[in-house]
Amino acid sequence: MTTTIEPVKLDALKRGDFWLLFKSCAFGDEQYDEDQGLCGIGKQIAEDLRGNPLAAKTVGAPLKRNINVDNWTNILNNQEWKSLQVNGGIMLALKLSYDYLPEDLQQCFRYCCLFPKDYHFYEAKLIRIWISQGFVHGKHTGKEQEDAGKGYLADLVDSGFFQRVSYSSHTFVMHDLLHDLACQVSGAEFVTIDGSECAEISPTARHISIVFDYLLQITLVRKLRSLVLIGAYNSHFFNCFNNIFKEAHNLRFLQIEATNSDFNCFIGNLGRCTHARYIDVAPFDELEYKDKVLPQAMINFFHLQVLDVGLHTNLTLPHGMSNLVSMQHLVAAEEVHSAIANIGKMTALKELPQRQQLTCLRDSDHIEALSIYK
Repeated sequence: MTTTIEPVKLDALKRGDFWLLFKSCAFGDEQYDEDQGLCGIGKQIAEDLRGNPLAAKTVGAPLKRNINVDNWTNILNNQEWKSLQVNGGIMLALKLSYDYLPEDLQQCFRYCCLFPKDYHFYEAKLIRIWISQGFVHGKHTGKEQEDAGKGYLADLVDSGFFQRVSYSSHTFVMHDLLHDLACQVSGAEFVTIDGSECAEISPTARHISIVFDYLLQITLVRKLRSLVLIGAYNSHFFNCFNNIFKEAHNLRFLQIEATNSDFNCFIGNLGRCTHARYIDVAPFDELEYKDKVLPQAMINFFHLQVLDVGLHTNLTLPHGMSNLVSMQHLVAAEEVHSAIANIGKMTALKELPQRQQLTCLRDSDHIEALSIYK
């Protein structure tokens, strides 16, 4: 028998306990107990956070990056901080912490508003999505760029904007309040249709997420860069998109994390999205994509870096996949890899099933290093 219980409301930390937490977040392992100036400013800031642990971590991060009286005084005198002192409210404190993030981290953070609350972000996937949008800047490409992306994510975790699902996990979640913040700062370029309200899609929209079966007309998609579909959809819903892909020439990221009954018809319209960097069509149910086929036109997606069809899905790829020389990650079953003729020409690949490595080494002298998985 299932019963419901009343939610447990947690009180704020007591002043002394909160100061210890805040001091750890703002000072780290350094000892500044004798610096009366810094400690005095820190206690004023901590007082305004009203014992909220999330605020301690997110506000403490920009303080920790530059521990000196001038920087801390500037934060204390910030107009938004003064508004917090008058009106209270954790969101203002979180917004202030966001404002002190570097621009690269800001755009990585606000991009995640496309995904629903409590969404589990897998480290490698999230970093590759950021790379597909050009958010990760570095002097190198490939593995080095992904390492830079790991640094971005680590900085956001250290600043409290993401948290690990468990201590050793490579999966991350965003606190509900921080998800609300991401939605607030995302601007008109980001649109999420979740059924909570009827959202009008602005002509400036570049990134669209639809998280339930919602019929709508989407126009002006020539500059669309991201389309995320999460949920269960019928074929009538997907028919609404038949013409969208014909115009979405700038699409960089497509994720279909959804059940549907007309996959071949829907995905067959991808042909003109030749600038795509990341396509994720991995199904919820591995039986769902039985007899599914990706369109032949995909062999012209020369910029495609990541294709994820699921590790347990025997989906048919088009002939000529070896043309995709920019492909770095093909997430697919071993049988799918084995079906690719001349896979050794795909010299940018970073990992392959164990059996395919020998084929690659035989077909190509240019692959320097591969990760092998069974």
